Amino acid sequence: MIDGKLVEAESGKTFRQRQPRPKRSSESVSDASAGEMHRAIDAARRAFDETDWSTNHAFRKKCLEQLQEALQAEQEELREQLILEVGARA
Repeated sequence: MIDGKLVEAESGKTFRQRQPRPKRSSESVSDASAGEMHRAIDAARRAFDETDWSTNHAFRKKCLEQLQEALQAEQEELREQLILEVGARA
């Protein structure tokens, strides 16, 4: 995410995310450069400094509540993704 947009690596490069569990397919993800990482950091800094994000507590609370609702709604999907990522079941 850079400036609020999900972006692909400028180089177009991707890499296969390794799955620790055997016989599981791995996903291809963007392989961002160090420069792209710095662009993302700079964008986050600008958002913090140039908007009221750091002082608008009601808005931040609303965003966190929305995040909580979204995470709860996707709990099972996220659980499966985490299991694939770390290769363990509880």
